[in-house]
Amino acid sequence: MDIRSSHFSKLALTTALCTSLILAGCGNKDKDNAAQNFSIEKIAPRSVDQAEALQALTTMCLNETGAGVLSWAARTGEAGNYVFNDVTINPAKDDIIRVGTVEMLGAHMDGGQARFDSIVFTDINMTDKEGAGTIKAFELIKPSADLANELARALCAQEDAFDNVSGDFGFGGAVLSGLSFQDDNSNMQLESLKFGTADDDTGVLALKGLNLTIKDKDTVKFSIGSIDANGINLEKYKTLIELSMQDDKDAASGDVLQALTEALNPYDPDYKNASITDLHADISGFIINMDAMSASASTKNGTIVMVQDMSPLTLTPPAQSDNKDITEMIEAMATLGYEELVFTMKQTSVLDAAADSMKITNSYLALKDGFKLSYDYDIVGYDAFTKKMSDSPQTNNPLAALSSLEDIKLGSLRLAFKDQSIVDRAFKFAAKQQGSEPEALKAQAKLGLGFLSLMAQDAEQQRLATDLATALTKLMDDGGTFIIEADPDTPFAIAGLANAGDLDVAALGLSIRTE
Repeated sequence: MDIRSSHFSKLALTTALCTSLILAGCGNKDKDNAAQNFSIEKIAPRSVDQAEALQALTTMCLNETGAGVLSWAARTGEAGNYVFNDVTINPAKDDIIRVGTVEMLGAHMDGGQARFDSIVFTDINMTDKEGAGTIKAFELIKPSADLANELARALCAQEDAFDNVSGDFGFGGAVLSGLSFQDDNSNMQLESLKFGTADDDTGVLALKGLNLTIKDKDTVKFSIGSIDANGINLEKYKTLIELSMQDDKDAASGDVLQALTEALNPYDPDYKNASITDLHADISGFIINMDAMSASASTKNGTIVMVQDMSPLTLTPPAQSDNKDITEMIEAMATLGYEELVFTMKQTSVLDAAADSMKITNSYLALKDGFKLSYDYDIVGYDAFTKKMSDSPQTNNPLAALSSLEDIKLGSLRLAFKDQSIVDRAFKFAAKQQGSEPEALKAQAKLGLGFLSLMAQDAEQQRLATDLATALTKLMDDGGTFIIEADPDTPFAIAGLANAGDLDVAALGLSIRTE
């Protein structure tokens, strides 16, 4: 990667470094100083042998101005702790990156490689022909040996720095604050982004104040108040992160899919707690708002309880729009009788690794003044399924592994669709689309239900078809709650549901009704 000649524009050295490193991962560090509750370790200056410190600076092309991609007006400090003032990064005609100060603490040598405790870029200004951006500050704390080595090579303008590399690219923490970028078509601000490690070597993340505006044919505005997460399972995705650094994507594609399949293990949660607040989007006047979404995962005696909860997600169209798709949405919602759509959701999952079981309980998705879909089910064999997918010699061909679905078995199921006016609204909408009347469409639907029993293959399927027709007719006429339940004596292979004609209704313990 030639830093001197690459086009850096809005990502430049800073944004590319900040975002890619923060999302890439976080390595081990001194347990006594581990970051907790979104706090990042504070690095203090320490004395390093002067000769060793200067060797580290030389290795990183920071001992003489212009030796690498950094040039500066002045440098102060000694014994491993230095401040560079009025810094220019990779000067070029159309690409100017200026930094007020660069502070490096604890510059030293370790096993023949240059290392440092932290580096802080303050008052970053980026300007090129595409736009301009600023970053108040970016700090990288205790990079791993592999990461520090690639950074040193990049600072020395090595063309292949960060290209096709492998190793541990973790770090102790990273903090980005006051990011702003604008060009002719976009504008972005980010108040802060922090990433660190807790004392159990899991990750902590805190994002605050993201605002993005994109101007094209339509204007899109997007913002998030905050994203917080702790207990992030960094080890789970370590292999994926390492593979992403490889140049030969085709050769690694099978390995990537296998690593991704292994990372889908539900018995190894991605986090302990996570939340998003104040999500807002404005797409040419079509407003999407979500107050908050939270998730948690707790483990005790081999049992994992995961809870996801979404406060109202509200979709509000404008009174009118020049956008064809939005206009169609406005008309559809008006026909359905909605000025806005308000959704809520909650899901509770109980997972038992020893039994390879997953139970979903007390879960629902609801539309205000529309419906509430409640669902409960339990399955076994999901881990066996993912392992078979991962171990298959044809992992890079997912279709060849579909037979693995036979490992997933349904223990029980309950779906309850509570009509809260959506059925009448749907028939009203369909009638307008077809130039008919709601009652006429209902009559046609009931007539079609009468033919269901003709497709039955045995007595149990005949009973189920009759129950289905009766339940749907009652739902159309009187409303209520449409319920589907399955309660097999022994777990039923989901693969057996693929062919409805051969469905063993008795073995599945399937029943349908409207209450």
